[in-house]
Amino acid sequence: MSKTRVRVEMDDEQKILLKRSLNKNGAGQKFFTHEVRRLCVPYVPKLNGPLENTAVESTTHITYGQPYARRQYYENSGKNRSKAPLAGKEWDKRMWADRGNEIVESTAKFCGGKKRMSVIGAIRDFIATCPYLDEFEETFSKVDIDFLEEKPTNYMVEAVPAEPIVKRYTNGDSIRRVAFHFCSRVFWGDVENIDTSEFYEHFQEWLEDCTRNREFPILDSMKEARSIRATTNGYMVDAEAKTARYAIQCEFTYFQKRRQ
Repeated sequence: MSKTRVRVEMDDEQKILLKRSLNKNGAGQKFFTHEVRRLCVPYVPKLNGPLENTAVESTTHITYGQPYARRQYYENSGKNRSKAPLAGKEWDKRMWADRGNEIVESTAKFCGGKKRMSVIGAIRDFIATCPYLDEFEETFSKVDIDFLEEKPTNYMVEAVPAEPIVKRYTNGDSIRRVAFHFCSRVFWGDVENIDTSEFYEHFQEWLEDCTRNREFPILDSMKEARSIRATTNGYMVDAEAKTARYAIQCEFTYFQKRRQ
């Protein structure tokens, strides 16, 4: 009776972890930290917004830089419910109790390799963190993809046609870009139009600051963000009796490794 020998060769532990973005301080950890900060926003005590807006992400930590942050974290009584109904002390723990399963699921998908978030999806989630976006009943900034609701105020990101490859290297790596519109449905009138113009000016500056500070959409381990910027000013696309649609064209560039 003949015998068959089977030899199984496996990558070393660190290489396996790297492929799944699970290496120490890798893309999976960054994605997890970003999701925690993003979903904590409506739970952070809010009067004028500086506490949530000054949150700084590192790979494994989120730091709220205001001098009163520690006191708010342990002592806030949640009195400002009319403006921020979910806000109060120990905001990370309460957020996790409400939405922790979502973070676990989204992080698992990010690291699993089969259902990675699209680049336009990552852009959408990133723009939803912009401090200048209006907040809704749930106090979440809602940004859809390729769909803009008729009722103000709503936001949308939509990809627009553009040559995706900016530069291709001989080894198959490339510099790529995604051109997209960021759109809003808002009320319009003399006063409202001025406010909208100021919003888009602030939005442009925010994108510039993000590039300067290396704050970008979270991508998978095969991609590395390079820049995000507006390529036009904000402008009115169309208007109805009381509402108008505005848009601004933007561009996100990133480096992509050749897939094996």
